[in-house]
Amino acid sequence: MRPNPTGPHLEGTLDLLQLIAAHRRYLERLPNGQRLMLKGANLAGVNFSRQRLDRAVLSGANLIAANLQISHLDNADLFGANLAQANLTDATLTGADLRGANLSRTILLRAVLDGADLRAGQLMVWVGKNKGKTVPAVADLKGADLRHANLTDIDAAEADFAQADLRHANLYSANFFGANLSGADLRGANFGRARLKGARLNNAQVEGASFIGADLREAEMRNVDLKSAETAGAMLLLSVSSASLHTLPAAIRGRVEQHGQWIATNGAGGQRLVLNGASLTGLSLAACDLSGADLTECDLTDANLSDAKLCLAQLPGARLDRCRLNNADLSGANLGRAVGVATLLLGATLAPMPILTAEGRPSGREFPASLAGARLRGADFRGADLRGAMLDGADLTESNLCSTDLRGARWQGAVLTGTARIGCRVT
Repeated sequence: MRPNPTGPHLEGTLDLLQLIAAHRRYLERLPNGQRLMLKGANLAGVNFSRQRLDRAVLSGANLIAANLQISHLDNADLFGANLAQANLTDATLTGADLRGANLSRTILLRAVLDGADLRAGQLMVWVGKNKGKTVPAVADLKGADLRHANLTDIDAAEADFAQADLRHANLYSANFFGANLSGADLRGANFGRARLKGARLNNAQVEGASFIGADLREAEMRNVDLKSAETAGAMLLLSVSSASLHTLPAAIRGRVEQHGQWIATNGAGGQRLVLNGASLTGLSLAACDLSGADLTECDLTDANLSDAKLCLAQLPGARLDRCRLNNADLSGANLGRAVGVATLLLGATLAPMPILTAEGRPSGREFPASLAGARLRGADFRGADLRGAMLDGADLTESNLCSTDLRGARWQGAVLTGTARIGCRVT
């Protein structure tokens, strides 16, 4: 944990140049040398290009839009620093401490970060006299430009690389445990022997990427075609990937990929999947991310959507005969008036979907999943989460509801003739 006091705004260019000159003497062990110490300083937009800043202390500093091209920051202390939109093209940050740093939309083209520390950190923010509070800070590299960067052996556990451009970057033996790489461009990147256990790579582009010997256990790779990457020797135990994406018809596959980009960019790019009334019989969309898709009245007879993510998806009136939705996430989804025989929903989630504010924070409100008016005779819901689900008027004749969680569910007018409900929770 580091303190993050509000530092001075250094307006004197001459003073800053003198400090840098003194730091250079410090690095070269010359007389009158002094280490650069600018904790919490306001250095927004400053020009530090081509400077030697190795081992400089810039923790908590504001370096928004700073020019650090071809600068040397090896082993520098950048704990909790704000480098959003800064330009670090061709910079070296070998062994730098970037825990909790903000590198959102930072340009790190061809930068060298081998051995850098990009783990989460805790900042102490002063809020009053002798008072403070700790703020968890995850290294934020959302949308960062890391093309051709060298990130060998970096520690980026739980860091956020969502939508980052890592094309042809070298990430050999890097630690991405629990990191977020959703929507990132990983084409041609080298993840050889990288540790990606529990990482999220949903909707990432991986064509030509190397995951040889990588640890991808428990990783999420929805809408990711691993067939286009090198995976020899990779550990994939308990990972979730859209293994059959390449088997889809070209038109459907292209639209699923566009939908993935729509999700990754929060609607700014790609295109929402709208397939009203389409026939998807027998297709495998297992482990795909179809959140928010419109599949109204689609024919999903014998389709495989096991492990798929269908949060807030629209499936009213869909045909679900023998459709497999085992372990699918249908939080907040609309299956009202859906029709099916022997539909499989083992371990599926049909709980309410929390509604977030524009800032992405919980609003305290939820959007329930709906099966109102659905006719799913002989469906298998064993182990499903149906908390708060709307089942008004649903016909679940001879269905299996054993071990389901039905707390808070609405049942008015539901038909449950012959249903098995051993071990289900209702209170």
